[in-house]
Amino acid sequence: MKISIINSGTKICWNNNSQQICKEYKFPIMDYEILPNNSGIIVLEPYEEVGPNNAVIYNIDGTVRWKLPYPKETSSGICFDRVGFSKGELNVIAVIKNRDVGFIVDWENYKYKEIFSAR
Repeated sequence: MKISIINSGTKICWNNNSQQICKEYKFPIMDYEILPNNSGIIVLEPYEEVGPNNAVIYNIDGTVRWKLPYPKETSSGICFDRVGFSKGELNVIAVIKNRDVGFIVDWENYKYKEIFSAR
């Protein structure tokens, strides 16, 4: 999967077969990561526009697979602000009560494997 970031980060596009899929915002996206099996992409949408629940996994066809929630253990945060893979696992970092909280995401089963302090 090839990702294109357009208009100073306010638009993200990818191809699904011969169809181009794009998500466009007023503000730049915060981060993104392609899922290892190329079945989709996680996008950290601009929190200024969508609010604190800004981490969304999109299927390759552009439909929403899972909008990551804040679990009961943490309370709601300001936003999810970083995403990446570490040791083969999807990690998402959120700002919650002025602290960085990390989540190891089981993106295939729609749950968190682990929650940890990232600072």
